[in-house]
Amino acid sequence: MSIISLNFLIFMALTCGAYYLLPKRMQWIVLLAASLVFYLSYGVKPLGYLLFTALTTFTAGILMGRINTRLASYLENNSSQSREKKKAAKAAARNRKRRILAAAVLCNIGMLGAVKFAGHLGPVLGSLLGRPGYGAEGPLSWLVLTLGVSFYVFQTVGYVTDVYRGIIEPARSFPRYLLFVCFFPQLLQGPISRYEQLYPQLIQPRELFCPKP
Repeated sequence: MSIISLNFLIFMALTCGAYYLLPKRMQWIVLLAASLVFYLSYGVKPLGYLLFTALTTFTAGILMGRINTRLASYLENNSSQSREKKKAAKAAARNRKRRILAAAVLCNIGMLGAVKFAGHLGPVLGSLLGRPGYGAEGPLSWLVLTLGVSFYVFQTVGYVTDVYRGIIEPARSFPRYLLFVCFFPQLLQGPISRYEQLYPQLIQPRELFCPKP
């Protein structure tokens, strides 16, 4: 769906109408539905990449959050423990979170690399195999460059990094987190946003007209 097409203008008009006409508690749902529809307009595969990133980073955040909760509970219930034992518990928790962070980052940066470079690998393999069309329509066609992949991969990597560092609490609702990942106007223009900056704006109810002072 090209942003300079009539279809996109109709899509935006319908989205804005639904956003302001439906109850305020449903406004974020309208944004999520519109973002998913926008992705589906480019095919199922781009949406699959996005859902993979959202699921892996959301799960990583939840797991790191549980580690933080268990550590806090341990420290509270064992306040009489020696400093060395408390330090060891903190180090063990940090190491577990580091492994989770590394797995989430490697999975998604790996996916980004595969998607980005598949367009170059296809023609090379086609040339080696004597099949010039291999890169475009052959088995590697599912690894085409997808819409906005760099934006949401780096944005979610920033999210899991902030959870690891304790800057933010992990998201508890996957649908709302998914909106943070796939909000389509940002994917078209950027910039890459921090979770604590963008997420509150997406779920905040809004009026069509500003109330009078």
